[in-house]
Amino acid sequence: MSVAADQQLGADQVAQILADCIREAGGENNEIVLTKTLQSYGFHFQNQVDNLTAVIIGNADFGVRKYGFRLSGDALNFATPSTTLSDVADAIQDKATPAP
Repeated sequence: MSVAADQQLGADQVAQILADCIREAGGENNEIVLTKTLQSYGFHFQNQVDNLTAVIIGNADFGVRKYGFRLSGDALNFATPSTTLSDVADAIQDKATPAP
């Protein structure tokens, strides 16, 4: 079953969410490279990663809500400092749904 374009975040939107949320959560302001790990952006501890995922999920100015989407509170629970940005990006794109 294919998802309509307006029912899924675009890759450019996901990249912008990652860039904005990494900065907002206190990470390093490096170019977004999907093969890098969260640790390479300054998220060395699980509580820092949890803060980042909270910003992605809940921040209306920088997270998925900025684009009219939502994620469940546990959508990014798999993320650890060694998780790659591509895994986080894929999860955002796959699990985000349009907000009602």
